[in-house]
Amino acid sequence: MTKPNTKTLPEKLADSHYQPKKAEMEREYDMPCASMEELRDVFFNPAKAGRLKADQK
Repeated sequence: MTKPNTKTLPEKLADSHYQPKKAEMEREYDMPCASMEELRDVFFNPAKAGRLKADQK
């Protein structure tokens, strides 16, 4: 049986004064299933969080 994740958002976020270590900054991230076109699209057209207003579609 697993314990449910009951942390609140402030508990999940890093401290605002957090400084990552050099190794963390140099870490490479790989997305093998994403094409260059998909990565480019996501980078230049980020998702907008939230809901649309009633008069927007």
